[in-house]
Amino acid sequence: INLLQNSPEQLKYLQGRGLSAQTVKKFRLGYVRSTVYDDPANWSEDKRGKKSIWIPEGIIIPCFVDDDVCRIRIRQSNPRGSDRYVVISGSSSQPFMAPVHPALPLLIVESELCAILLYQEVGDIVNVAATGSSSYRPDVILDKLIMDSDQVFYSLDFDDAGKREFKWWKHRYPKIHPL
Repeated sequence: INLLQNSPEQLKYLQGRGLSAQTVKKFRLGYVRSTVYDDPANWSEDKRGKKSIWIPEGIIIPCFVDDDVCRIRIRQSNPRGSDRYVVISGSSSQPFMAPVHPALPLLIVESELCAILLYQEVGDIVNVAATGSSSYRPDVILDKLIMDSDQVFYSLDFDDAGKREFKWWKHRYPKIHPL
């Protein structure tokens, strides 16, 4: 596992998506050069009976709560099937949230990389959260942030799943607006 500064191809890919090297470092993005099968004891005591934790080659997108890693998602370099993103076994399903500034509007997106880019570009005027999937629901932390925000915008992927899920979000949070 390497920092992206040691993986110029991957850093170039992220810079091509608009992320600066400073942002990549701030959000501690990394890279797994080749697939790893790690000992479950290194990850969590609740993995008894599991022989190994699969960590595919790709960009590491960590999610932190109070500076502790709660989830690791990998954007695979060579995906199996159609799943480009993999959440490492034992990770929480908590949504990704960029640093929050009270009293700013909230923008909810699907992809962590999109949320990171938005934070880089407009983080001084809007809070940003990413669900990780159109079907994932807010946890208690994101729910509270939504309830406490004066303005909430929904901008999940504009595919069938994103459009379908908006109905749930609008029912749960009537003040939410699509972008």
